[in-house]
Amino acid sequence: MKEQTIKEYKAEHKLKSKVCTKCGADKALSEFRTRVIKNRNNYFYTLGQCKKCLKELNKVWRHENIEKMREYSREYKRNNPIIVSKKELERKALYRMENREKIRENAKIYYVNSIEKIKKQKKINRKKSAKFLTDGYIKGILRAKSKYLLSQTLIPNEIIKLKRIQLKIYRELQRG
Repeated sequence: MKEQTIKEYKAEHKLKSKVCTKCGADKALSEFRTRVIKNRNNYFYTLGQCKKCLKELNKVWRHENIEKMREYSREYKRNNPIIVSKKELERKALYRMENREKIRENAKIYYVNSIEKIKKQKKINRKKSAKFLTDGYIKGILRAKSKYLLSQTLIPNEIIKLKRIQLKIYRELQRG
């Protein structure tokens, strides 16, 4: 026996109709969701509600069970991090491409409105960088003291590590 697809099943039964159990309207089978039970004969059946009513029921259920939906989403993201991150990256990249000017305008507006806050945060970040001897802080010191204009990418990690050790020793000697 030839295996049928859902499309073939619906096409074969196109003339038949069914009454929706929710709205009571008499509609064609194509207006109902079809499920397949995989066994020897691929048993097909249509759901009782039409697609429109089913969509409304699902919307109401999601609204009433928002915490369940959030928990399911969190669980899915935890179990499928690669799939989720790829999809999110693609979605974000597409948004940035389509809304490049809007993003720039919003960034300018934010900068103008928050310039004092930004300056304050930069000052805090510089102090943290100096305290914890971050790579960026050490690269800045090396560039400033260099006879040659080194870019941050040209400074090898070994030199950064040695400079970090030197600064730690210097700080310990300063403390006494």
